[in-house]
Amino acid sequence: STANLRAGARSRWSAVLHGLWVLVFAVCLWRTITLIPVEALAALLIFVGVRMADLRRLRGLHGHGEIPIYFATMAGVVLLGLPEGVLLGLGLAALSALRRLTRVTVRARPEPDGRWHVLIGGSLTFLGVPRIVAELHTVPPGVAVDLDLDIDFMDNAAFEAVHTWRQEHERGGGSVDVDELHDEWYAMAASGARVFPVKSPPRAPERWWLPWAHRRGP
Repeated sequence: STANLRAGARSRWSAVLHGLWVLVFAVCLWRTITLIPVEALAALLIFVGVRMADLRRLRGLHGHGEIPIYFATMAGVVLLGLPEGVLLGLGLAALSALRRLTRVTVRARPEPDGRWHVLIGGSLTFLGVPRIVAELHTVPPGVAVDLDLDIDFMDNAAFEAVHTWRQEHERGGGSVDVDELHDEWYAMAASGARVFPVKSPPRAPERWWLPWAHRRGP
């Protein structure tokens, strides 16, 4: 794409022809391609990679905690090869996403009036169930509990863990007052409907027949 732009490309047909030339060389002139020194191809690959690397984006990667994945992928490409480095980066990114899914905020503390305040936040999946259950069982039996759910998702395993604890706590003489700060994931599941709410779709813009720049009102 960069070669096309520098050559003065004006339309999408340049990308089509670019692929066509690559196909012609790979099928018909492959013997000529093999005459190119591997060292030259490696240098070209490194040059293109350095040009594609935007150091200004490292600040954003640092804010999201992705710098280790970035450098591990780069090291994998240099030391192992392009496919191996890319697979290494994808695997590390998947592990990072899995770790974030297990990161659930659970806090339980007593209040001066004798009640307990429990806050559960994040995306509640089966991966965070052990931590949720461990923290909920620190609440003494028979006390009044204010349970705040600041969540954006709850799967069935997480709901069963919270709901089972609530039933056991109430059977032991305590009370649980559930307050959901966003969508009512727990309330919908507890009602037996098992239909979790979805985000409401955005409202259609007014004057849809106009160009995008003129659709919004003042």
